Amino acid sequence: MASRLSKILKSHNFLSLANNGLVAVLGFFSFVILVRSLPTDEFGEWVLFITTLNFLDMLRFGITRTAIVRFLSGAGEKEGKELIGSNYAINFSTTLLLIIIVVITNLLFPEEIKNSGFSLFFDWFPLVALINLPFNNSLSVLQAKIRFDYILVIRLINVGSFMTFLIVNYFFYQAGIMVIMAAYIITNTLTSLISASLNWDGIRYIFHAKKRTNKIILDFGKYTSGTLIGSNLLKSADTFILGLSPFIGVTGVALYSVPLKLTEILEIPVRSLAMTAFPIMSKASIEGNKDLVKKIYYQYAGGLTYMLLPVLVFSFIFAEEFVTILGGPDYKETASVFRIFCIYGLLIPLDRFT
Repeated sequence: MASRLSKILKSHNFLSLANNGLVAVLGFFSFVILVRSLPTDEFGEWVLFITTLNFLDMLRFGITRTAIVRFLSGAGEKEGKELIGSNYAINFSTTLLLIIIVVITNLLFPEEIKNSGFSLFFDWFPLVALINLPFNNSLSVLQAKIRFDYILVIRLINVGSFMTFLIVNYFFYQAGIMVIMAAYIITNTLTSLISASLNWDGIRYIFHAKKRTNKIILDFGKYTSGTLIGSNLLKSADTFILGLSPFIGVTGVALYSVPLKLTEILEIPVRSLAMTAFPIMSKASIEGNKDLVKKIYYQYAGGLTYMLLPVLVFSFIFAEEFVTILGGPDYKETASVFRIFCIYGLLIPLDRFT
């Protein structure tokens, strides 16, 4: 019995689920504390900052993440170093390009940005983008190597340290949004320093990058990034539209973010099992075993759909209670939005695995 339990605890599926589950729980509580720590307008600004940051992170790493998982899983030592080096070089170049675009936009339209809900993002994105580059690169490389134990450690450090600050701040200091932003930058810096010092991000292999491996990643990534842009933009577009609206603004963003956060919680099991399935499917695809690829796809996508169905029905019925627990009584009116997201939740497994 003990050996069987030990085997389960060390399995990739369990570690991946623990990874996403524990991190999501910590992120959930961080969200709850932030809702209660900041005025509605400042919380709306924070949501716009995080949403836009996550969307641009998807642009930065979407073109390389799936590609590095696919090709690194079947590569030898020499080619592996070249692929990891290319992954870092491409992501670094993309990061610099986005920073330049954001800085120029901020210089050209200072008043418009200052009067919008996006001022926090334009002020801090250049610094945050550079700081979290090693952390994000490590997530890609470690997933390709199926080291979910290391991913769990690095993500717990990142999310756990930030949540610890939020708890201390909520009960003792009640500092505003700028102090919270400083804490966010410090926790990301710490995580990236650990990733780089342990070479989990692959920075030591950046000069191993070759034109051939650059082309391999970019040729494959241009297709996967297109899919990611579509699905992520659909989720983020509502927040952007609300933030740009002169009639709704950051208050509407804050209200909308609560049901959206609940929907993200529903994605935890899907994201966890997808992380373990992708390297296995990639290896089977490289070996030409299309039947195994199809088998894994149908098992995971179909099984997760059946698993989510009762959860979604339960969430639909008790939507008001869920949004009140997360955001407080001021957010109760957003229950109808969460019910709409519950219907969308049925498509999450198919969307993720496709």
